[in-house]
Amino acid sequence: MAIALRGGNGRHSRRDAGRKLQEQRPRRTLRRAVLGSACVALSVLACSSDFDTTRRAPPPSTLGDDMYSALCDRLGASVLTEDLEGASYRGICHIDASGKYADTVDTKPLGTLQGEAALTRQFAISKLEAMARRRSQLIDAFNATFPDDEISDPWSDKNESVRGHVALSRFMKGIVPLYESNPVEPQGMEDTLPSVTRSTGRLFSGLAGPPKDDEFTSGLDPAQAEALARAAQDSLAGLSGRQGYRPLRVTLGALRPALAYPELRSLAQTLTPHFEPNADMYDALQDVLGMTQGELTTSTPSALPEPLEVVDASTLQLNRPRTKLEVAAAMMLSQDPVFAGPGSEPRYLVQRDQRGVAIPSAAVMGSLIVDSDGDGLADVDSAGRFVGPNGLAQVDPPFVVPAFQRVQAPDFYGRALTSGGAEVYEYIDTSQTLTAALVRD
Repeated sequence: MAIALRGGNGRHSRRDAGRKLQEQRPRRTLRRAVLGSACVALSVLACSSDFDTTRRAPPPSTLGDDMYSALCDRLGASVLTEDLEGASYRGICHIDASGKYADTVDTKPLGTLQGEAALTRQFAISKLEAMARRRSQLIDAFNATFPDDEISDPWSDKNESVRGHVALSRFMKGIVPLYESNPVEPQGMEDTLPSVTRSTGRLFSGLAGPPKDDEFTSGLDPAQAEALARAAQDSLAGLSGRQGYRPLRVTLGALRPALAYPELRSLAQTLTPHFEPNADMYDALQDVLGMTQGELTTSTPSALPEPLEVVDASTLQLNRPRTKLEVAAAMMLSQDPVFAGPGSEPRYLVQRDQRGVAIPSAAVMGSLIVDSDGDGLADVDSAGRFVGPNGLAQVDPPFVVPAFQRVQAPDFYGRALTSGGAEVYEYIDTSQTLTAALVRD
């Protein structure tokens, strides 16, 4: 019995071993086939002369590209909140491997919407694509504003130089504490830079309509707040009609020569410590700011005086007394060739009325530009644009405006002309004024 069992067990063992051997043969064959294929592939690659080992560097980008990408990502995240990964606007905001941007939003990751939600999404997409259309201008503007040229190191006393982006990085790191503290206001007030951001938000909230901020509305009833907001909106809208009121060389006014002052940095570093808390000029500065706040808070609009007219040519009698500002303007802007320096070239500015609107010349008044109410002032719309007999007046701005489609070509000095060659506006040659003579002398 024992022998039979052993014999049976032996036969079973040999049968199992044979079955395992048969199962292993296909696996060995498969491994050998895969190994052989891999060896052949490696041999082909090793013998090929087309295998490129060149390192592919990422496409070059500038600080302007980085700033554009950051702003574009922020806009995309705010208008396409359903795209948590930013896949739809990644191409429009970032350079791809070939160094190019996309011009449209990829709508595939966004899914499909219907009704009003689809319109809202299309509006959001339009915002991003409008920004993309201005991409090159934005990037060029950022690079021009923050160049990486060598500049003198403001933190060194050894006349050393530093790259512009290094200096910018130091500056950004230097203002970080202002996000976490307030060295000016008493302890317990909000941090400096966040307070500036919130104050700016309150300002624009007030301009948008009746403010809801308790700090802004203190002492104002809703009707008064609405009236102030409307007046501010009208004033800002009127500025849009004043494009080209100055020639390009003086568009920034006194700001341009002030920023070009070579010792501006030294001047700022000398004056700024005097305005710090507990410094000798700190209290005086606060008084000036408080006075300005009081003036702006209590100011009320006053009626404009009627235009000056000569009622008696024999005695040059005016229809009303001049205001102080008009007396000063008549003196300082009086023109005479004797005030011009030797070899001085004409420097024109357009004359303005008491509203700050350019004064049309007699050649266009009544034809191209009208005075329908007979107040002696040219009619303008709510945006400050001149009104003609059949709607907006078809006249050019007083001076050349880049990318503005002109009605007539300007003269050598950039002044607007009619089709007959007459000047559209009244101009002052500032090189022949008393002010120019006093400044020159």
